Amino acid sequence: MPLYLTGESFAGHYIPAIANYLHEEKKVPIAGLAIGNGWVDPFYQYPSYPEFARSEGIIQAGHEKVLDVMYQFCRISLILGVPFVSTFACQMTGASIATPAYPDFNLYDIREPCVTMGLCYPDDHLWEVMNAVDYRVKMGIPLENEWEMCAGAPHMMLMLDMEKMYGYKLAPLLDDGIPILIYNGDKDYICNWMGGLEWTEALEWTG
Repeated sequence: MPLYLTGESFAGHYIPAIANYLHEEKKVPIAGLAIGNGWVDPFYQYPSYPEFARSEGIIQAGHEKVLDVMYQFCRISLILGVPFVSTFACQMTGASIATPAYPDFNLYDIREPCVTMGLCYPDDHLWEVMNAVDYRVKMGIPLENEWEMCAGAPHMMLMLDMEKMYGYKLAPLLDDGIPILIYNGDKDYICNWMGGLEWTEALEWTG
């Protein structure tokens, strides 16, 4: 059976890493990959925010130019690779576009307002399903651990990995002819299409 690996958003870290490991280390045949609106290479994706925001009328040209300069310091911090320091430098640079935790617009669809702290979308009551006893029994999920959307502790652990670059891990797969689909919605801010274009064009491979 063909093996396809797909994911979105922060899976832009997972899919390249897992696929590279399976392909290079374990020699597992992979039929293809797909990454949608992926957070793959912060070095190229962070600096895309000002241009994207200006192109969508969120900020003015002067604001964009100031942020372009500030994002160069963000890039320097990424090269130095100090955990949390680079995260703070890069994320705070964009705070004047999108206020952390509760921006004026939905980070995942700029056409919509942000109506709840964190994910911006209205409560869809997923937590009720995930914590329902009947559901957990049928799925074999332990009853003692309550499910929480965007739980704080896992989020903080993921921040240690936030600024790492994973695009280069796709190069050996491309070199070996494995098809990879990279796609972005045109109204997503947080993993916008401009940043996606930047990191894919910067990727070096023999094809």
